[in-house]
Amino acid sequence: MKKIFYVLLTGIIVFALVFTACKKENETSKDKKFVTGEVIGPNGVKIKFMNYNLGAADNIKTMTPAQQAAHKTPADNYGDLYQWGRHTDGHEKRNSETVNGPFYGSKLDANGQPTGTYANEFITNGDITTNCDWRFPQKDDLWLSTSGIKTVNDPCPEGWRLPTNNEWQAVLDNNTTQWNNTGTRGRLITPKCESTPTLFLPAAGTRYNHDGSLSSAGTTGYYWSSSVKGTDAWDLRFASSDIGTTYRFSRAFGLSVRCVSEE
Repeated sequence: MKKIFYVLLTGIIVFALVFTACKKENETSKDKKFVTGEVIGPNGVKIKFMNYNLGAADNIKTMTPAQQAAHKTPADNYGDLYQWGRHTDGHEKRNSETVNGPFYGSKLDANGQPTGTYANEFITNGDITTNCDWRFPQKDDLWLSTSGIKTVNDPCPEGWRLPTNNEWQAVLDNNTTQWNNTGTRGRLITPKCESTPTLFLPAAGTRYNHDGSLSSAGTTGYYWSSSVKGTDAWDLRFASSDIGTTYRFSRAFGLSVRCVSEE
């Protein structure tokens, strides 16, 4: 009997602590209402993500996250798949042609981007001696300068940029995520102490570095960050049973891009 009492008491205490923390959060917030795209980022401060992946269908862009998740044509949600560090030039389309890489020398322009006849194609490279990158030598500041400034290569529109890996991690630390298994599979993200999802990340799959083939759409989501790790780049990755930011990919892979506001 005492054991049952202690279990009940522990549950009540935990509930009270959570309730108090949420109440305090709401009371101290200058703007209590979260709008579509807003989640809790680093240091508990709101950050706003674009409401859709780059390349998503126009009909998706005006939907709420819940409507996107319920949408029964998943491909509308998926969007494009970018190679790390490249701008929007056509290579990101899921049906773009492939060309053998890596590109180097005169095949790269002043900004480090592909140039010439095949500049808008998906550049394949499975050779570890050139780090499985679409270009050689590698360049770590294609999307984010060494001083932390968005570059001209960043494919996000004006006022938006690629998130850093730390920002993705803060999203996981400060919000709750739930796998959606109907309509379009993916992760619904809800700020802690809130009940309405403000962001939906579809499991849009990936495009392989060595041959440009597509994989994992509907089962796994892969989202680039602007951060690098050695010869690879960090990404947010999730499936139905797990989610994390401790993953990294070779830079010639094609992954989803979800922009975050620069404001």
